[in-house]
Amino acid sequence: MDQLEFRDFVEANQNKIFRFAMRLVQREEEAKDIVQDVLIKIWGRRDEIDKIENLDGWMFTVTRNLCIDRIRARKTHLDINTQYQVEDKQDNPHEQTAKGQLMNLIKKLISEMPEKQKMVIHLRDIEGLSYDEIATSCGIPLAQVKVNLHRARISLKEKILQSGLYGQL
Repeated sequence: MDQLEFRDFVEANQNKIFRFAMRLVQREEEAKDIVQDVLIKIWGRRDEIDKIENLDGWMFTVTRNLCIDRIRARKTHLDINTQYQVEDKQDNPHEQTAKGQLMNLIKKLISEMPEKQKMVIHLRDIEGLSYDEIATSCGIPLAQVKVNLHRARISLKEKILQSGLYGQL
């Protein structure tokens, strides 16, 4: 692939990559960065492009993987409290402490889950992605997304109840 062919490829595919990335990361600037990263990867493998049987499939796989990396990177900056904690201005100090302990437990339990369950619960309950978006971004069947999410939620619920913290609220 020479520069002219690459330019044509970029013009033909740039918007497709952006729309796909945008659907997964739901942030315009991140999606733009991902488009650039995908195009850099394609340019870096330009000598092998002819050997790739399904270039669109490969391109979307690279895009999906970069999106997942971005979403995972966000996780370190995400305050899970905003997703699970309900503000109650009238909580007494004991209730606030118990809720804080529960939030810490939830964070710990999610971090200990198997990777697929952790990723699915994060993408669904924290990032707000639809089941279809999760299936597409993770490259797994929709039914598997539902199974992993169900198992993650059941596990989380059981472990919270076993901890005894829930009854203190």
